[in-house]
Amino acid sequence: MGNNEEDAFHGFTEETLFGDLDQFEACLDWLHSESDDDEGKRNPGGSKPGKRLNKRRDFKKHYNDHAAQYFCDDPIYDERDFRRRFRMPKSLFWRVFNAVASADPYFEHRRDATGKWGIQPLVKVIAALRVLANALPADAIDEIFGMAESTVCETIHHFADALDRQFSGQYLRQPNEEDVQRLVQRNAERGFIGIPVAQAEHLLSEHSTL
Repeated sequence: MGNNEEDAFHGFTEETLFGDLDQFEACLDWLHSESDDDEGKRNPGGSKPGKRLNKRRDFKKHYNDHAAQYFCDDPIYDERDFRRRFRMPKSLFWRVFNAVASADPYFEHRRDATGKWGIQPLVKVIAALRVLANALPADAIDEIFGMAESTVCETIHHFADALDRQFSGQYLRQPNEEDVQRLVQRNAERGFIGIPVAQAEHLLSEHSTL
């Protein structure tokens, strides 16, 4: 770490964010060097020679945090919070979780090569759903889930593949007449938002006589 970089960091203020690009870049260089120094002190090495040093990730803590927030008897966040953040009710979440976990051994809870327990299946599924439901970049949830970007991408791949195998026959097919009638009836109960009343009534009567 050079003195110029450290001086730039300590002299950095909000006003210089856009006003002095050189100083801002020097600040970032200093932060990266400090992060690398800390990693070197904490970890003796990566899992393979030449590999970057491993970050310490407390998978059990992240599991306990999410269990307390959503999945215990008295969760911190209620059903309304759950539905808003996961874009589905909790009952559907458990259906998806059980289907995915039974379809792919990737979602089993296993030990890694060093004997340490890996990421819990529940956390993997939650992470995949949160990224997909909220259109987040894969590296946006590291602090919340303790999962590296590459692990999140791998998890999403397995998650999507398992969903396809488990549900494609039911949901990724052409709708039959029963499906159409059910959808029409459901939208009729909602009032056919965005469709003129006369057209909606005609559509409903047309399918009710089939």
